[in-house]
Amino acid sequence: MHLELQWTDLHGAYFRRANLRAAFLASADLGGAHLSEANLIEANLRGANLRGANLIWADLTGANLIEANLSEAKLIEADLRGALLDRAKLSGADLSAADLRSTQGLTQEQVDAAKGDTATQLPKNLNKPESWGKT
Repeated sequence: MHLELQWTDLHGAYFRRANLRAAFLASADLGGAHLSEANLIEANLRGANLRGANLIWADLTGANLIEANLSEAKLIEADLRGALLDRAKLSGADLSAADLRSTQGLTQEQVDAAKGDTATQLPKNLNKPESWGKT
């Protein structure tokens, strides 16, 4: 049985270190939520609002983030391997030291709109913006 919170208003909720593995959070409002170190492996966050959320050290391996709003979210050292990022909003999102190597649907336009650093790991077909520093 998986946690189902589709369309739920969880704005500003505190889920630090929470086990939300495979949770169904599609279109949920998690804006400003504290999800650092949370287990979001294979979670369905399609269309969710994660604007300004704290996802530092969160495990989003295989998560569905299609059309999610991650603008201004803190994804520092987050694991996004295998995550689906088609049409996700990443404007101002901090991807410093995040692992995005095997994400799907990530575009150069999304990367250019985000923040990152030399430790950010991208898929081989994408380039780090100059503002992220030299490798």
